[in-house]
Amino acid sequence: MKDQALEHWPRPLFVPLPLQSLFFFVMYGVLEESFPAISRADYRTLGLPEGLELAFHSLEERPELRSHFQSGSPWEQFCIDAPKVVEAIQHAPTCLVLRGELPDADHLNSLRDCVGLIQFLIDHGASAVCDVLTGCWYRGLHWRLRIFDQGPAASIALVTFLSIVQPDGTLQLYTRGMRRFARPDLLIRGHGPSDEATCMAMIQRIVEAMIAGGSIPEGQTLRFPELGMSVTCRWQGGLDDPLFYNFWIELAIHRGKATPPT
Repeated sequence: MKDQALEHWPRPLFVPLPLQSLFFFVMYGVLEESFPAISRADYRTLGLPEGLELAFHSLEERPELRSHFQSGSPWEQFCIDAPKVVEAIQHAPTCLVLRGELPDADHLNSLRDCVGLIQFLIDHGASAVCDVLTGCWYRGLHWRLRIFDQGPAASIALVTFLSIVQPDGTLQLYTRGMRRFARPDLLIRGHGPSDEATCMAMIQRIVEAMIAGGSIPEGQTLRFPELGMSVTCRWQGGLDDPLFYNFWIELAIHRGKATPPT
């Protein structure tokens, strides 16, 4: 049932794709299997979306649910930024796993509901949240400030934009987290540091359009005259891709106003 008191998160550019939106969050703390009723007004959520599962686990019985996600640069940075929260995670007796897939939709209300549900769980015993799709970790206050308090802007806040220096000195720029929107991630490679700001600005614009429901066909050329470039888009990968856990689009950049080769 649609609750008129809750803000609708529309996707005005929506074109349906035969992909599923994947939700995968793990919350650690002193948690219970049951909770009081959630205030829809306070948490801007209808609760657990139909089709998703919220599973309670004892970390004594399932220690792999703790150690499995404690790797990679986001975890290493989290250890530096929040050592007390990391210690709490290491001693947390329980976790809740929010996971499942939903069909592509012309709104992001299920994401709205998950964001509010996670904030509710933080307020009821969770000390940290791992966004498994991006590898990002959040302490409770940062989830509220960076995600929950952002309203619909939480959508793009839940996408990570990464820049990795390659052995030859060029950069690999890419996103993670677009599977949450039933859209491919993006990748640009082979360009130098002087191009980083322009390429990232272009990636962000494409991400914003895809979050709004836009779709990019295979071989599509996108033009950005204000940036002096255009890009040809090639679909790659698959849902078992080791970097993205998703399909991804490689963006081949063409400089100037000339039409790029097809």
